[in-house]
Amino acid sequence: MNRSEEDGLTVFCGIDWAERHHDVAVVDDTGTLLAKARISDDAAGYSKLLDLLAEHGDSPETPIPVAIETSRGLLVAALRTGDRKVFAISPLAASRYRDRHGVSRKKWSLSALQASPGANAHYRRRREHGDWHNAAQRHLLNRFLGQLHHCLKSRQHFDEQRAFPPLLQTPA
Repeated sequence: MNRSEEDGLTVFCGIDWAERHHDVAVVDDTGTLLAKARISDDAAGYSKLLDLLAEHGDSPETPIPVAIETSRGLLVAALRTGDRKVFAISPLAASRYRDRHGVSRKKWSLSALQASPGANAHYRRRREHGDWHNAAQRHLLNRFLGQLHHCLKSRQHFDEQRAFPPLLQTPA
């Protein structure tokens, strides 16, 4: 029985392709990084990749699917021999995804900072604690998404006082 069946996890592999070497990441279905490695673009690198995948439950019966940034080359050809699912992803696709969603996050957080005193205070606290601007925005967005999820799940209306309660001042 492999690790996937024992733990009830689905495992995936992603490969950042380059000319001379490739960076490999093995993650579970929650996005938790299980392993990472750098492999060479030759038979030794392919062997190292197979060993890494085997450590995380890869077998001929249940091959771990692989996403890679190219559809050509020795590594892709070797991966496609057998029943393994190989997903060739355009390197520009990830870049375009980041561009699309990065802009929407910035636009959303700007309007939230202007309209919500609680969001503004939360953002300022994150900045005062050392977060860079983008990290503070991302944290604020995640906070709002968590609140939205709670509201939808519990069928409650959004309450800014509950979402961003004022900090209690401790006596000096």
